[in-house]
Amino acid sequence: MLKVIPALLTAALIIGSMSGCANQRYEQLDAAYRATLSRNQELQQELDALQREIDMLQARIGDSDSAFGSAAETNAQLRADLLRLQERYRQLESRLANLDFTALNPETDAALRELARQHPDLITYDSRRGMLRFASDLTFALGSVEVQPQATQSLQALARVLQGAAATGYDLRIVGHTDNVPIGSATAQRHPTNTHLSAHRAIAVRDVLGSAGISRNRMEVAGWGEHRPAVANRPGRGGTEENRRVEIFLVPSTGSAELESSSGAASPAPSSTRREPEPMK
Repeated sequence: MLKVIPALLTAALIIGSMSGCANQRYEQLDAAYRATLSRNQELQQELDALQREIDMLQARIGDSDSAFGSAAETNAQLRADLLRLQERYRQLESRLANLDFTALNPETDAALRELARQHPDLITYDSRRGMLRFASDLTFALGSVEVQPQATQSLQALARVLQGAAATGYDLRIVGHTDNVPIGSATAQRHPTNTHLSAHRAIAVRDVLGSAGISRNRMEVAGWGEHRPAVANRPGRGGTEENRRVEIFLVPSTGSAELESSSGAASPAPSSTRREPEPMK
């Protein structure tokens, strides 16, 4: 019996030791499990956040694709419109080139040809359009609307042609033009823009013709400024001489040349005095 007791005690100690090891192992496994579960939850949250970002990016890409498609469609439409307009422009150019303007009668045409021949530096005559072109640089002083003596003499000669029996059936359209050089400070006091300057020069030409005996009922004036260039404007202060001009068109009369306006003669073009050097207009 005494021998059995030590054996039982030894067995109990062994079992207790084994139980303690088991408990310790369990606690370790439990702790590892809980840590793994916590990490898994964190990873899941990160995954969910990444998925939301992916969804947002896909939505933005979809919007961009839609906007790009719309922009591409608009661009294609604009290109088609541009091609149509270019084609229409070419057609209009072709029609204009082939347009048969009303020809002047032979006597008037011959008289205008001779006038241009006598003043080749000042006057260009386009018989197809019934138009005389006066070079502004020779017709006017710098920044001025006062007609120079040579141009006055040629305009008086033109008036004599227009008073002839063959030309009394024509009215005059007098149109001023400039290049695109901006108006200088001194000129701007009297002619604020190129349009003003071109119109005032047309009025000055009309006044010379009126003083030479042409009824103002036969004449109309206009000024295009720099907006109807004869050639492409060149850069620089010197501007483009070809675009500084006054054009006189002979057109079939629309009224009686014998009747003067009840309001009297129109106001003359504003006078000007040369004050300082400016770009040629």
